[in-house]
Amino acid sequence: MKTSENKLVKLPISNITAMNSQTFWKVYFRRINKKADYLKRFRLLFRSISSTLTTALIMSFLVSCVPVFSDLQSARTLKKGNFEGTPYYTNTGANSEDKGASHTGINFGIGLSENIDIRGRLEYLWLNGVEDSGTFILGVGPKIGIIPDRISFFFPVGTTTQGGIWQLQPTLFFTQPVVQDKFEITIAPKYIFSLCEDCGNNLTTNLGLAFSKDLNKYAWRVEYGRLIQQGGGVGQFSLGYSFILNKKVN
Repeated sequence: MKTSENKLVKLPISNITAMNSQTFWKVYFRRINKKADYLKRFRLLFRSISSTLTTALIMSFLVSCVPVFSDLQSARTLKKGNFEGTPYYTNTGANSEDKGASHTGINFGIGLSENIDIRGRLEYLWLNGVEDSGTFILGVGPKIGIIPDRISFFFPVGTTTQGGIWQLQPTLFFTQPVVQDKFEITIAPKYIFSLCEDCGNNLTTNLGLAFSKDLNKYAWRVEYGRLIQQGGGVGQFSLGYSFILNKKVN
């Protein structure tokens, strides 16, 4: 017993202090590393959740609140061999206090015959005030003239690059010239079918004005539309410019 006591007494105090110090710092840094791992995992999880929520927000916004429903065209068809492009900007929102969404893109059309076009759009949409909320939208379909330059039917099919949501938007165009080939008014009612589970369908109507020195060559377009919903509606305001390439002289 005395021998062990003597050995304990003879053990330098500095060695004991060093051992305790090394043990302390090992434990301390191990805890820091664990906290760092937790923070890293939390950041990765937050990014994943944030991305998922943003995508869900966009999809909910597109399907339930503000599906894309601007037109920026009239009942006119392009005639065989002509191409039309319409770059545009649209702002969509439920009311004056709602930041809503912004859309920018181009509508395009190719004349297949005197009364049949293929029309489509490529659009980029983002939620105003929300970072990393953009998505692309692509739509295409036939447009058929019923009464030349006065009544036509358009049947586009579209989808988004996120979420795989598909929509059908059968549309009628009723165009009334005010000044022949210089100024005209178009009313375009449509019904939006959303092809996904728990998605609602919507009725919309757009009112468009087109003016130019010659509407057969180009047109400045202004459009306002409303989407009808329970408990209120959604509005859109659009500005666009249509130009025709490879215009055939009849």
